Amino acid sequence: MFNSRLTTSLSKTARYPNRPSYNGHSKSGGGAVLPQRVVPQSRPSLSLKRSKAKTMFDKKPLLCCAYLCIVLLLLGCLSIAQAQDSQGRKLLKKVDPVYPELAQKMNLRGTVKVDIAIAPDGSIRTVSVLGGHPVLAAAVASAVKQWKYASSSEETKKILEFKF
Repeated sequence: MFNSRLTTSLSKTARYPNRPSYNGHSKSGGGAVLPQRVVPQSRPSLSLKRSKAKTMFDKKPLLCCAYLCIVLLLLGCLSIAQAQDSQGRKLLKKVDPVYPELAQKMNLRGTVKVDIAIAPDGSIRTVSVLGGHPVLAAAVASAVKQWKYASSSEETKKILEFKF
């Protein structure tokens, strides 16, 4: 950046008073000003020792096993509760509705709600569609008519919802 000629160094010093001159001329009249060397400071050493903290499994294995058993027990109860409806009728045979080919071509998505009446012998007596696209509702109605519930002393009604 600086021109190495001696004749221009004096004028550069005059133009840039804060810059040092490298050819022996400076404002103070001393020798050349050299940049100071920066010495990096030492970093604190990082310990590579393994932490003595243990996981919960190392400290209390029996407590972890107890939590696991409780969770599995609750999940089992929930799955049994889903198989029975609110009146205690257990679903014996379930046929899932098939996504119709026409609905695939039309890229239909949505929810279908149906109201079913379950006869005392467990068969589906009536299926009435409460909402949803007619193409999807027809598939749901034909599948639900094949369902079979456990026997009961009276007829029950239930509202079901299917998501496509």
